[in-house]
Amino acid sequence: AAERQQQQLQQQQAASAQELAAAPCSECRGKDGTHRKGCSLAGSVLDRRRQKAAKELAERQAKEAEEKAASGQHEEEEVHGDEDGVEDAVTGEMSKRIPQVCNEAYNLNPVLRENILQSDYFKSLLQFTTFEEVVDEIYSKVSYATPFIPNTRTPSSCFCLLMKFFQMKITYLQVQTLLEHPDSPLIPVMGLLYVRYVVDPKDQWSFYEPKMHDQTEFDPGATGKKTTIAQFLRGIIEDIHYYDTILPRIPVMIQRTMSENIMKMDFRIKAMADLRARIKPGMKVKAMYYEDHEEYDAEVLSENKNGTFHLVFTEYGNEQDTNVEDMRIESSAGGGDRDRSRDRDRKGG
Repeated sequence: AAERQQQQLQQQQAASAQELAAAPCSECRGKDGTHRKGCSLAGSVLDRRRQKAAKELAERQAKEAEEKAASGQHEEEEVHGDEDGVEDAVTGEMSKRIPQVCNEAYNLNPVLRENILQSDYFKSLLQFTTFEEVVDEIYSKVSYATPFIPNTRTPSSCFCLLMKFFQMKITYLQVQTLLEHPDSPLIPVMGLLYVRYVVDPKDQWSFYEPKMHDQTEFDPGATGKKTTIAQFLRGIIEDIHYYDTILPRIPVMIQRTMSENIMKMDFRIKAMADLRARIKPGMKVKAMYYEDHEEYDAEVLSENKNGTFHLVFTEYGNEQDTNVEDMRIESSAGGGDRDRSRDRDRKGG
């Protein structure tokens, strides 16, 4: 395990060096360490740092090539485990990595990415080699979700840790763990940002749907203004402007489908709220019996604190706590007595 962690650490160091070496100049946009004529950053501290990173990367790659040739290993064999998945330390099962659909900058704004790679805090994250360690760091250090520390151009801990996840290429199971994590609302938010940046847009909705009505509150901008995870999620779907940066565009047809799905979910939520308001103790309803998933006549006894209703099925006497979506009020309910009263009035006339 210690040897594996050391290998992961070396891979992450190499990835950071490669990204810094390949980062284009923030002024003239020259690539591979070159500058356009007249660029004021040529020969600057940043330029020298980039050249040093490129040199270290080249030396490391040459050393790895020598070691690989000496051991007779094939490059394909080394890449196989890294790309296919991550082995669970307890069960030994492989969890598949989510394919990343992004450019070399992980769809981040180039200036933001460059600031992250130069950040001392991001460099300190090299000490973390496991997913669990990074999640613990999110819990300890992330208190807002902006790209930069407010009123500065220093990248936030949130986006430095997001870059860490990009480099780790986390798995389906790990993203699900982030989205369902109960300890801090910023942990699910990190999962949503990961999906928004690097997951194929056509696959994003399956991650978003369970969070579309999450009413957990948090303060995304460190302004004292709280929002819910559901509202935050809608914002990053519908608007590419995200604080001081730009999110990757979602293709028009995919975004339209997402918007339609949101409207359908909102309609269903409203319908369930209306139904809940109509249901009262003593009312006769139709409800699903969970033992056989069939619908039977039932009477409402009470509403529980968790939002379910306690029913008794009138034909057999079985009692059950039932979700409102598994109940319905028949359209004729309450109308039968009035119809019979009108019949008696006609006969009496």
